Parts: sequence; C-alpha cells; structure tokens
Amino acid sequence: MIQISRTGIRNLASNDTVYARGLQYYKENRIVSATYSNAAKQYRMVVKGNYNYSVTVDEQEDGSFDYNCNCPSRLKDQGACKHVVAALLFILKYQERTLMSESKSPEERKVMQVIDYFLAQEDTIMVGETFQLDVTINIPTILKKDTGRAFISLHGGSNRKYKIQTIKKFLSNIYYNENFAIGKEFRFIHGESTFDKTSQAVLDYLLELYEIQEIIDSTHFSKIFSKSEVTITKNMLIKLLDTLHGSSFSLALYGKAYSNVHFLRENPKIS
Repeated sequence: MIQISRTGIRNLASNDTVYARGLQYYKENRIVSATYSNAAKQYRMVVKGNYNYSVTVDEQEDGSFDYNCNCPSRLKDQGACKHVVAALLFILKYQERTLMSESKSPEERKVMQVIDYFLAQEDTIMVGETFQLDVTINIPTILKKDTGRAFISLHGGSNRKYKIQTIKKFLSNIYYNENFAIGKEFRFIHGESTFDKTSQAVLDYLLELYEIQEIIDSTHFSKIFSKSEVTITKNMLIKLLDTLHGSSFSLALYGKAYSNVHFLRENPKIS
C-alpha cells in the first residue's frame, strides 16, 4: 500500500494553484479510467482535461512511489501537475475505503467514518469572489483547411465585464499565480478568487496554448497572441467550441454580430 496523505499530496504539487486544480479535477470525476497491476505494482489512470492525459504511479516496496504524467507541464514545472494530484487523491480515497471495508467491528468502522469525515474537511478551500469570462469568436472569412483563421477575445469580471486588452499578460498572471486588477471591480486574488466552471474550462484551454508557448521557443507562437485577441486555426476553433458546449458566447460571423450563441453537435430543434 502506498504511504500517502492529503498533506503529502499538497506538498508534492508544484504550487497551491496546481493542488487546487487537481482537487477540482478529482471532485469533478475527471479520472475516466483507472487500473492497477498487482504484478507491476503500478496504477494507470487517464485524467480528462482539455485532452486525456495518462498518469502512472509506481508503488515501491517501502511504501514510497514514483509518478509520471504525459502532459506538457512536466517539462517545465517542478513537482506534481494537476493530473497527478487528481490521481493521487483518487488512490488515497481508494485506500481509505479499502481500509474501512477491512475493519471488522462496527466500532472500528464508526471510527473510520469519523476520521474520513474530518479528513475530507481538509479538501475545503476558502475562496473569494467568483468571476466569469465572456467569449467572443470572430470568423471574418470562410475557414479553409490550412489558411483560415478565427480570433478569440475576452471580457472578464463579475457584475461588470471588462475587455481584456492584453490576453497574454492576463494568462501569464494566472499561470504564475499573480494577483491582478482589470478595471475597478475585476480584482483577482491568487488562492482566493475563482472562475465559474465554464470560464475555468475556457481558461484551461487558453492556458494550454500559453503553456506550450512557454515550453517551446516563443518565436514559434508569436502570431497566436496579439494584444486583445488570440488567433486560432479551424481545428483549434472546433476544440474551443467543444469546450463551450452548452454555454453561450458572442459570434462575429462574416461581419455580422450575434449574441447568446450556442454550439451543438446535433440538429437544432425547430418549433
């Protein structure tokens, strides 16, 4: 059995934000498959982010373990990524439930339930204000296979939305856990402020683009971020639309503006 605890997992994470995101992934049941090889003493899991990432956790004889994830952040950050955090929390919960099921007497099970309750309180994260991102997609011309481009712009805030004038700086602030303010009312405090579920999904999508740019020579991606817009290809647009599935966004299509647009991979219902 792996010697693991919530505090240990938090300490393994590359930073508190990564731990919080991994905890969120775990609570959202982002682990889509999990297997254990008794012969190899290895857990293998698939964690769903914007893409499916493979996490392996190898159990050592002394109870320690090694882990690996095939996401891009492993090339840059020291410590466990959010996918590994989610996987380790999954293993921890599995081991706790196994231990509880092996408890023989009702008294022992009651004690384990009480311990499990108080351990779960460690997962509670104090958060401040929750913000939203409003997405605008601009498709000026027909998207051909190789040459067509679409453009993303963002407004962010809570009651009042502010246009994000420099998206790359905005993503950099979030990526490096920095506090920032846009306008008078959009004040993001690292470790306290959050984004709603849909906005966080969009943010994860954009942060992956930013992360790849930071890992690879930025000159290769100099045309992606241009002040208040992100330039994307047809395939990148489809990925974004899948991320926005079920949520509204604004669309500028061939020079005409549309609001409250929804993307569906099905025939629309006509009444």
